[in-house]
Amino acid sequence: MVNLPPQHILRALGEGVMGVDRQGRFTFLNPAALRLLGFRDEASVIGESAHALTHHSHPDGRPYPEEHCPIYRVIETGEALEAWQDLFWRSDGTGLPVQVYASPLAADDGEITGAVVSFQDRSHQQALERELREQKRALERERQLFIGGPTVVFQWRITAQWPVEYVSPNVQQVLGHSPEALLSGTVRYGDLIHPDDFRRVAEEVAHHRDLGSRHFEHRPYRVRHADGSYRWVYDSTVIDRRHNGPDYHYGYLVDITREKEIERALAEKEQRYRMAQSAARFGIWEWDISTDRVHWDDDAWSLLGYPPEQRMDMDYATLREHIHPDDREAAENAIYQHLIARDDGSYSLELRLRRADGDWHWIHARGQVVARDAEGFPRQVLGIHTDISELKAAEQSPRDQRYRRFLEDFIGIAYQRRLGEPAPVLLRGMVAEITGYNQADFMGGHCDWTSLIHPEDRERVRQRIRVLVAEGGTSDLNYRIVHRDGSVRWVRDIGRLVRLNSQEDWVLQGAIYDITEQKEAERARDTFLAAVSHDLRTPLNTIAGFCGLLADTPLTPRQEEYLGYCRNAAGQLEGLIDTLLELSRLHAGGLRLQPRTLRLRQFLHEQLAPLEHQARNQGLTLHWHPDERLPGIVRGDPTRLAQVLNNLVGNAIKFTERGSVAVYVTPEGDERISFRVSDTGPGIPEALRASVFEPFARGDPALHRAPGSGLGLAICKELVALMGGRIEVTSTEGCGTTFSFTVSLPTCEATDAPTEADTGVHAPRRPIPGDTPPQAVVAEDEPTSALLLSKLLQRAGWEVTTVSDGEEAIAAWQQAQPDLMILDMQMSHTNGDRAATRIRELERRHRVPYTPIVILTAHALDDVRERALQAGCDRYLTKPVATDALHAVLDWARGQSSG
Repeated sequence: MVNLPPQHILRALGEGVMGVDRQGRFTFLNPAALRLLGFRDEASVIGESAHALTHHSHPDGRPYPEEHCPIYRVIETGEALEAWQDLFWRSDGTGLPVQVYASPLAADDGEITGAVVSFQDRSHQQALERELREQKRALERERQLFIGGPTVVFQWRITAQWPVEYVSPNVQQVLGHSPEALLSGTVRYGDLIHPDDFRRVAEEVAHHRDLGSRHFEHRPYRVRHADGSYRWVYDSTVIDRRHNGPDYHYGYLVDITREKEIERALAEKEQRYRMAQSAARFGIWEWDISTDRVHWDDDAWSLLGYPPEQRMDMDYATLREHIHPDDREAAENAIYQHLIARDDGSYSLELRLRRADGDWHWIHARGQVVARDAEGFPRQVLGIHTDISELKAAEQSPRDQRYRRFLEDFIGIAYQRRLGEPAPVLLRGMVAEITGYNQADFMGGHCDWTSLIHPEDRERVRQRIRVLVAEGGTSDLNYRIVHRDGSVRWVRDIGRLVRLNSQEDWVLQGAIYDITEQKEAERARDTFLAAVSHDLRTPLNTIAGFCGLLADTPLTPRQEEYLGYCRNAAGQLEGLIDTLLELSRLHAGGLRLQPRTLRLRQFLHEQLAPLEHQARNQGLTLHWHPDERLPGIVRGDPTRLAQVLNNLVGNAIKFTERGSVAVYVTPEGDERISFRVSDTGPGIPEALRASVFEPFARGDPALHRAPGSGLGLAICKELVALMGGRIEVTSTEGCGTTFSFTVSLPTCEATDAPTEADTGVHAPRRPIPGDTPPQAVVAEDEPTSALLLSKLLQRAGWEVTTVSDGEEAIAAWQQAQPDLMILDMQMSHTNGDRAATRIRELERRHRVPYTPIVILTAHALDDVRERALQAGCDRYLTKPVATDALHAVLDWARGQSSG
């Protein structure tokens, strides 16, 4: 219980004091309380509810029930409350942060009559607290930034080997040594400095101490990391001189190893450039038109045999005297035409320049305007001189002239080049027609053939060259190049490694042909084939589907037999369509590998174990022999590798009547794996082996009656090439056949497969009530296919709504909110992928539950599948729809809707 101080004391107090009765009404307020709460005078609030006026809401605006108020609790319990922080509301509606004290008031008989409440304004204190918190956060951010970076703070004593007195915690991150090891003396800083640098660093310290320097910076030096390697560092040091003891150094040390590595790489790059320039024999020149100054670099002078003392800048008139009189007019005309062209092109010509001994030397000159003035007139020209004297000399003999004429008239590009060098040894033929660049661009090293190869094909070409170097033989490869005008051309490159007669080095020699028109014809053929396969799949879907439905009805034995013939024929037709389409994709370059990590031995077991059962049923034995040196985990496309392996082993089993089939898998080096499939079958006649990888070819005319399309080996050849290898066959008639192929399977570490969470988070699904059949909307513009799907879904317990267009599907989705959408990819007006995109947009915009969408298509192409998934589809069904595949999708959709 409290006794109130006299009124004059209440009026003088800086903190607010107010009284409330048992009903919570104001009984008095001192001037400070009136001022802090914004009341005009005491009379205007006496008798009003204190809680309703000043304590009605929480800080976040939620209502504050009076019975939860601490002041109410004081009145009810008669017990005082220690200080607590709260929020009172002023008369203008603004909040007042306060620290509150409350004690009960009692009458003489001890009965509680109310409470006295005192409070202090915490606004200024809160602001100071916020500012202090912000300062602490800022300091912590700076500390984390500092100690998390490459900068270490040091203090060490200048005595023997510089023992460390203080070091920042991030020293372990930068140098690998713990702070405790340095501070305890177990590791001394002087011992860490590279022996070749220590003397210099120590001399720099002594020098600056003798000078009386307060602050100095070391030149970069090396410090030993805990792992034994050396890191380049730079330090900034302050000397703390002590009168009665050793000096101390303190400062910061920065890891600059990365910068040093970049410097070294740039120096090596500059050295390689100089070596390439020397090997390619070219020099660089510059013409400043505004000052009429021509500058040749040392290599340009060296081409002409001028000693250093005769090398000096010249004006244009002097340069003109260096040009052979017979070449001056052509040279000046080429330069003039280039200067007035006002474009970004360049000029190029062959001419003779005077040597230091007075003789004439053939060079190829190329120049380009690199700077213009405000009016667009040329101000500076930069160019290159390339030595072509040996080439010109070789053209003089009659034999070489005939050979040169043959090469110049060659209908492709004939080439020779050393591996690893950009400039070719020989380049003739239709260079400009096929690439847009002239011969001199390549011969001078200014244009590299590899840079012309389409980025998507570049690695495949490199891989084929690596195979050629490792295994020899001939390379025959189709790929794309980018013409100078930006267009894409297809070329066929046939090459092999040969040894030059006059030299000991090997060169890659071959011919390149423009096959763009052929590829366009193939693309038109493949487009037609894909369209035909689409048109075949739609009725095939109906035939196969209704045959399946018919099989579940009562049939006579004869009817069951005929129905079996129909279903087998439909399956064979589907297989033929798939094979034709896949071969079309391979020829068109439309098939892409999907590499991932796989355990090689487990993969082999999964592929060959089922085939072992097939061989056993045929009275054969299947052995497989994985080499013990095989890597455990590799990276490759398991689907395509399995396709090749299954085809080769399946063929061996199919065409072997007795004996065995063996599979050998061995590492070949350079991250390549070799597969060999041998059988004891009839063998392949020698006359037919060359064509065994051609479409529709078979190894023996007697085998033409065997099941299959005759396309399997053609597809294997294309797939192996796609995987960076090649496939071969050896056979002895009557003894058996061996197919062998190599592919690139780089060794790698295991990685986790992506989880569903990696693919995105969807809105909650709509649950299906237990007694309500799930609903599906089927959009299919072919009536019989729509009827078939409807019947199949109804038999599975689904209610089905069928529509014939994407717009109708969207409308049906908006009206029914079904549990599943099945959309045909190709419809007469709005296709399925466009309808799926629209549905996903509407789901996001209106925040409605997520609807599973399945795309239905007759195209079994990767790009079609990718387009559907990008549109927001969840699953993919290919016509003809397999019953098992459809039921798997329906089970998944039920799980999505109930999950």
